[in-house]
Amino acid sequence: PHDGIRDFCLSRGLGDVYKRQDVLLESNSVFDGNLIADKVTLGGLVKGEVAANTLNVSSSARVEGNLKTNSLSIDLGAEVAGNISRIS
Repeated sequence: PHDGIRDFCLSRGLGDVYKRQDVLLESNSVFDGNLIADKVTLGGLVKGEVAANTLNVSSSARVEGNLKTNSLSIDLGAEVAGNISRIS
């Protein structure tokens, strides 16, 4: 069932997030945990695994963990320390 939330925005988080909709981590955000969603835009610091059908990594993002996606965009200036793989 649809929970009425189209966008899920995080500025600080600890733990795991599982969403069917879009997730936005703002440029000043800090997230420590695993993140699974249909579409994810990363802008801040992420420590953990991110899995998304569509994944956008903004120039302000720093990722310390693995990325799993079917569609990936990484802006110039973004930092990714981890493996990138396709969702099967």
